[in-house]
Amino acid sequence: MKRLSITLFAILFLAGMSFAQDNTATVDQDGTGNEATADQVGEDNDATIDQVNARNNRAFIDQDGVDNEATINQSGASGTQELHHGTINQFGAENEATLNLDHVVWSCGAYRAHRPGW
Repeated sequence: MKRLSITLFAILFLAGMSFAQDNTATVDQDGTGNEATADQVGEDNDATIDQVNARNNRAFIDQDGVDNEATINQSGASGTQELHHGTINQFGAENEATLNLDHVVWSCGAYRAHRPGW
């Protein structure tokens, strides 16, 4: 019975680790008033949110783990006044974040990195 319990624990532990790693989330939105959120936990995750030809869009990426990448791309139509909001929160180490704004007159972008021991 003890051997079965240890084996079962090892299988569940490894299954949990593989479940929370190497995830990819991609959101592409075209138009006005869109909102997108990506939440990821684990290692080596990748999240990308693209919002194009747009006005008044909101994008949020939250990642908790190690070696994660997050990108938010927001662009408005040329010659118009656009308002966008993009926020990237990353908890852990060795993470990378990119927030690109193009043809945007008004924007609010935030990036917060939370590392162990801070």
